[in-house]
Amino acid sequence: MGEIIQHIPNFTHGVEPKTATFKTIKELLEIEWVKSWSKDLGFYFFSWDYYANVKLLLAEFLKGEQWWVVGKIINDEEKIVEKGLHKWVGSRRNIGLHYPQC
Repeated sequence: MGEIIQHIPNFTHGVEPKTATFKTIKELLEIEWVKSWSKDLGFYFFSWDYYANVKLLLAEFLKGEQWWVVGKIINDEEKIVEKGLHKWVGSRRNIGLHYPQC
């Protein structure tokens, strides 16, 4: 069973990240605060990547031209995310704008 911890930007104060567990990709993408990303204008799809040895769930927008970290994936020994979603392959030229300090 995997777990996701919501990414809250460092400049945000007084907000605790939400956490949720999942057994399938479908369950992961149905988590309310994850699913809300797919309702935003320009949403393209969810993907994943590693950054600083942390697996991240990303929301891509505008055909992959923009991406935002949704949360950190932990305890995914069965590689549910890797088997169910595309690996992020976008440009890393703006990586500092979109990735958290893990």
